Amino acid sequence: MAVRVVDHGESASVSGAGTSAGSVAVAGEAAYTQTIPRKIMDLHLHEKTALITGAGSGIGRKTALFLAGEGTRVCCADLFGEKALETAELVLEQGGEAISVQCDVRDYGQVERMVKETVDKFGQLDILVNSAGAAAGGLF
Repeated sequence: MAVRVVDHGESASVSGAGTSAGSVAVAGEAAYTQTIPRKIMDLHLHEKTALITGAGSGIGRKTALFLAGEGTRVCCADLFGEKALETAELVLEQGGEAISVQCDVRDYGQVERMVKETVDKFGQLDILVNSAGAAAGGLF
């Protein structure tokens, strides 16, 4: 079943294909109506600082953008510095605060530098998201 969220200002309705707006039809079950508040809960992330490894793409990038949208300052770290910079620029475009750091998380010295740059810029570190993928040779 395809479900889509339709934004109606302060809340959104969930509707399924072939049903009236605001209802979801589930095979073999009666249709029901559900209203989803625009902001389900306050995560209290405003003015927190997050360091996100692997922020240059994929889950790391999406996490950085989500946290920035919640008011979190973010350090976007990635092995590929230009990808980290792209994510930081996206955060800045949406009105957030961000820095980018090139870092190979397999190198302890680079990790120390990444943390230091984050704390030097924002004065604190509250959240760490380890989204970087690092692999060693051999069988798993």
